[in-house]
Parts: sequence; C-alpha cells; structure tokens
Amino acid sequence: MQERHSFRLSLRIVFYREDDAWIAHCLETDVAGDGQTKREALDSLWDATVIQFEASPRWKNPANFFTPAPGRYFEMYALGADVARADMDVSAERLTEVDGDLDEIAGRVYVDGGLAVV
Repeated sequence: MQERHSFRLSLRIVFYREDDAWIAHCLETDVAGDGQTKREALDSLWDATVIQFEASPRWKNPANFFTPAPGRYFEMYALGADVARADMDVSAERLTEVDGDLDEIAGRVYVDGGLAVV
C-alpha cells in the first residue's frame, strides 16, 4: 500500500470584484474562482485548486501548482482588509472537501483604490 502524505500549506486569497462577480484569487498558485458571493467564488476557487493539485503531478509538472500570481494581486492583498485567517493540513483527500465557513479561510478583500471596510 502506498503511503499517503500530507503537508502544511499556507495559501493567501484576495477577494475582489470584477464586473458583477466576486473573484477569489490564490496568490501562491495563481488559481482563481468566481461567483455571485465571496463564498461562491471561494467554492469555485477550491474546485479549480483541486483540479490543479491533481493534474500537476499527473502531467509530471508538480511545480505548476506553485506558480505565484502576478505582483499586482500581491499588492491588492497587501492593501486589502483581513476577512479571515486559518491554517490547513493538505492532502489529496482533504483538499477535495471544503470544511467550515468563509470565516475560516485566509483571505483579504480588496476594493479598487485601497482598503475595504468589512
């Protein structure tokens, strides 16, 4: 039986509006999701992250999972207001489940022009 490994991974997410949708954009992986609410955007991001997490080793490109977002998203994160903070243990099995509420996920909200009031 192959041993399963898990590892700690801190992911930062910036939430921002684009047209009529919320975007949840992960800084460490440059993966994003969208939705009508922040929670829907986070769920969409989570689904995209699972696909990226599973596909990267399958295509023998594990570094693809850790390609950072462009600098402007780091700036948006730095200017954003904290909405939540959490640490997670990551494994393939754990990554396929979304546990908890938005309040348990690390993220910041960016509003064009600076800090958001949350």
